[in-house]
Amino acid sequence: MTLLPDLPPERERSIGILFAVIGGLIAPLMPFVSRAPTVLALAAAIGGVILLWRRGVRPAVPDRRLLWILAGLLTWAGLSAFWAIDALEALASTAKLAGNLSLGIALVAIAEKVNPAEARLAGKMLAAGCILTMVFMVIELLNGAPASALIVAPQFDADHFAFELQTYGAYWFNAAISLLSLMVWPLLANGYRLPAAIRGILPIAVAWLAHVIGFSAGTLALVAGVFSALLVWRCGLWGKRLIAALLASGILIAPLLPQTILNPERMSEMSNIVPTYDLPRFYIWAFAADRIAEHPILGWGMNASRSMPGGKERIVDHIRDKTFGERMPLHPHNIALQVWLELGLIGAVLLAGLAAYLILHNTAPPRTPRIAAAAVGLTITAGFQFALSYSAWQSWWLTSVFLAAAFLTISARTIQVSTYRIL
Repeated sequence: MTLLPDLPPERERSIGILFAVIGGLIAPLMPFVSRAPTVLALAAAIGGVILLWRRGVRPAVPDRRLLWILAGLLTWAGLSAFWAIDALEALASTAKLAGNLSLGIALVAIAEKVNPAEARLAGKMLAAGCILTMVFMVIELLNGAPASALIVAPQFDADHFAFELQTYGAYWFNAAISLLSLMVWPLLANGYRLPAAIRGILPIAVAWLAHVIGFSAGTLALVAGVFSALLVWRCGLWGKRLIAALLASGILIAPLLPQTILNPERMSEMSNIVPTYDLPRFYIWAFAADRIAEHPILGWGMNASRSMPGGKERIVDHIRDKTFGERMPLHPHNIALQVWLELGLIGAVLLAGLAAYLILHNTAPPRTPRIAAAAVGLTITAGFQFALSYSAWQSWWLTSVFLAAAFLTISARTIQVSTYRIL
């Protein structure tokens, strides 16, 4: 264990200002530019590396255990090109994932060098941006979403847009809600504390917005994150061990669930509990489980979900007499099933190991109960979104998670009680 002094404030200040600008921009951009996290993450990483290089400072080195797990996942994904449906797609997707992971590692490493005073500024800017975005969305929802009608859906006439809003909800806000559900955690952990009332309202407000626009995955993800954070806050290491065990086990048994307790026919019969618009997800998962059973060890190859045999057939629910979209619309909307489907048992074991590591070890110093609880809350919130909504390899979502992790690391800098950092 080595003690290293932090950088003098004047040598870190520009990095903190860079993150402050990004913190103020990211949430307000999300309602209309869902790819904003990728651009902003690149700007933060490139700008941060340049600023550190000019000062002769190297970013922090990640834990070797994490690097080994990620290297194993990337190696296996690349090897899957030998048996993938589309070898070039598998290689291209592996290269893209390698770039995204490298970007995430760089962001967190650079964030560890932010000066504590500037970390408070970054926290204030992030809070201002998130609160401004939530206020904007509330105003939009109360007034028929006039700005959205102009920017998001210019191809709709007024009547058609009103029909879309009433029937499907403000689905174009889903990405913004997902980002806000992540940024709740660095805001709650920041040493520059918001008033207690605002801190308590933040997760409730985001969960309520997700519910209002019909984005149930966002609500469930944040509720699960809050529950997990409270468990770690009260139970410490034992709470983290329990969550890690449940998460890893859930990943490993994921292919069994769509054939048993999450069987789509069974879900369709529960009309008083499962709404019709949620039914397709269960059929997609069941289709993925069937394909997993055909290649359970090696999988179908990296990113093979896009070209899965039979995936373009329509979903037919005979119980409610409904026809839905494709049986595999680009990906299974579940990270565990997608990794099983594409990378098989070996990929699933690596994913389970990564999930357990993130729960047990991925906490920025100082490792106070508040930071530990926030880190677990962030991990579980992101994990539930991966399990219900997004592709395992989706760039804008991965960079959103990485930015949230970077801001949580910055939040940890605001509550350090010493001028020394323990590595």
